[in-house]
Amino acid sequence: MPILMPTTFCPMENGDYLLLGQDHGENLKEIARHSPHDADAYDAFNHDVNQVCRALKPLLDQVPPDIFSDDPEELVALAALGRASGRWTARCSMTRSAC
Repeated sequence: MPILMPTTFCPMENGDYLLLGQDHGENLKEIARHSPHDADAYDAFNHDVNQVCRALKPLLDQVPPDIFSDDPEELVALAALGRASGRWTARCSMTRSAC
């Protein structure tokens, strides 16, 4: 299981930094300090990242199929993986909110 970090610190060459923590409002202020446009996009970005994580998490909980195998069980597992990724891709292409 991944360890959730309480903060993210990103120093910059000019001596400035970006510091993100657990407080959503403070994160928005910190991002806006660098880019109001990015702060406006922050919630949509979080939504998209969360959807990608939800799609990928089941893949991380299983042994991947051997793509070079001729074993029928491996081919069935590979086909199932392809179907699942196709459904997710189709949902995401229809609308952002369906993702």
